[in-house]
Amino acid sequence: KKIAIDGATTDQTIKLKRQFYEPNEFYINFNGRIKGYSGIEFGLGGYIKNFNLEVLYQLSFDKSSDVKMLADYSYLYDYDKYVDCRYKYQGLGLRVGYGIIMGTRVRLTPQIGTNFVLLRENDADYEYYFTEGVITTGVVSAKLSVALGKYFALEASPEYGFILGGSQKY
Repeated sequence: KKIAIDGATTDQTIKLKRQFYEPNEFYINFNGRIKGYSGIEFGLGGYIKNFNLEVLYQLSFDKSSDVKMLADYSYLYDYDKYVDCRYKYQGLGLRVGYGIIMGTRVRLTPQIGTNFVLLRENDADYEYYFTEGVITTGVVSAKLSVALGKYFALEASPEYGFILGGSQKY
């Protein structure tokens, strides 16, 4: 707000509020994943006039529960066979969104994006590794950020993922 101060001006009170989020920012984040498969996620991103772009790297620590996968036994038999497999994942993700600054400490960023996920299969019965495969997933999320200080915030980012395509095995 612009004000003019001259000799006729008497006492003037101005209240200021610190704004923790700006329309143009760069950030680095490190996340732990607790729902689904535990793991870590490292991201780089930024806002330009509140438009958001984010790149992520994801890595799981534990294996999935048993999943029926098509295994290539053509080197032994004349057919393929479904086997119980467990897998770990590594992934690269890309998200775009728009940040809505709400007050001085809160920003909500609806996002859409994609993940390219590398799965390493493991036969549950024989501990035999099959070939790796890639799945492409779509993601819809809403990142809620609450600033605790100028350079530190807590985030919750619930997301929904769905398969867009992948290797023939999946």
